[in-house]
Amino acid sequence: MSFISNNIFKLSLLLFPLLSACVSQDSGITVGPTAVVVPSAPSLISLELPTSSPNTVKQPTFKVDGVSAGQTVRIFSDSNCQTEVGSQISNSTSVSITSNLLSFGTNTIYASVTDTAGTASACSTSFVTYQLRSDPSLSDLRDKTIDEDDELIVPFTALDEDDPSFGCSSVRASSSNISLLPLSSIFITGSGTSCSLKLRPLKDQFGEASVTLLAKDETTEVTKSLKLTVNPVPDAPSIVLSKLALTFLEDAPSEQIILTISDPDPESIMNCSQISFIPSSIVDVAISGSAPGCVATITPKLYQSGLTKILFTVNNGLSASESLGITIIPVPNRPQITLSKNSLTIVEDQSPETINVTVFDPDSSISCSQLSLSSSTLISSASGGSAPNCTLSLNPKLNQNGTEDLIVTFKNDLEVTAPFNLTVTPVDDAPKIELSTNS
Repeated sequence: MSFISNNIFKLSLLLFPLLSACVSQDSGITVGPTAVVVPSAPSLISLELPTSSPNTVKQPTFKVDGVSAGQTVRIFSDSNCQTEVGSQISNSTSVSITSNLLSFGTNTIYASVTDTAGTASACSTSFVTYQLRSDPSLSDLRDKTIDEDDELIVPFTALDEDDPSFGCSSVRASSSNISLLPLSSIFITGSGTSCSLKLRPLKDQFGEASVTLLAKDETTEVTKSLKLTVNPVPDAPSIVLSKLALTFLEDAPSEQIILTISDPDPESIMNCSQISFIPSSIVDVAISGSAPGCVATITPKLYQSGLTKILFTVNNGLSASESLGITIIPVPNRPQITLSKNSLTIVEDQSPETINVTVFDPDSSISCSQLSLSSSTLISSASGGSAPNCTLSLNPKLNQNGTEDLIVTFKNDLEVTAPFNLTVTPVDDAPKIELSTNS
């Protein structure tokens, strides 16, 4: 019995693992624990769509081979198969899986499978590298219209998601009409991706120009365009003086300057009669000549000095102005005298005769007492009256006759003289007797 028992015990040890793995389908009783079979990892992962890398497709499709129907195939962006980026139940030995949104840059994709019992395979040793890049982009631009001599600011965005350094400074601009809008009149400003396009057409120009913005990276370039229309508007004329200042001495001769007038509008007709000015108290102004080179003659007024400005204005519906500064430096002026007579004939021993003398001094006050007549043997003289209307009274000396050339003098700070000719006609004098005594 001992021998038989030992053999039975040994046999039971050999059969127990097999029996414990079996389950009676009729009774539903588990005889022992079930052995876990781990599915094999996928054999090959490849990029299906797009067919090239790098690419801009953010959700590419990967093909996973070496799987079984019914398995759930998962793809991951790490070699430990922790960060899932997509999954699909396989219907055959291969499956195509479109990923979730991937990160820009290099993505390394691995795969694993999970069978119907929920058992997951190890992470695949096969992997595929997919590099996601982005194309540069510019926001849309709309056509714009402005008036002549205006400027325009257009906001836009410039973006390249896989290049943090890409921004406003990466954008270039061009113009189809450099006569209206040269490159020097196009400005791109801003920081980061928020940009501004400033357009400043040339002065007095109108028409159309296409403005194109260009942005590019190593593989792709993108453009956006707008049409700029500049409407013509009436332009003001211009006036340019050959000199902006003149200096005279008091009572100096006239000087001339050139007034150049023009109008950028070709249909405008310019002439010198369109120039006006406000009169001045110290100069006279006269306009002559023919456009575009008109002539202004500036003449200091007599005995005037000081400072003034002459504002010249040209007007042909619109106007433009320019000023001329004038300085007149004062100088001492001699007084002036005017005699009512430059010669006089009187009879010996007659009553006194009067001549009128007008005196004038632009620089100072005057008096008739400053008027005198040179010494004479024929007459005595005396001044009178009230300036500027003075008189000289001429009183013949007794029994004197003949002709003399005399000088009339007026003197204050300066002196002025005038010649005067005097003739005293002789007459017969009565004889004279003298008695030694009257009684």
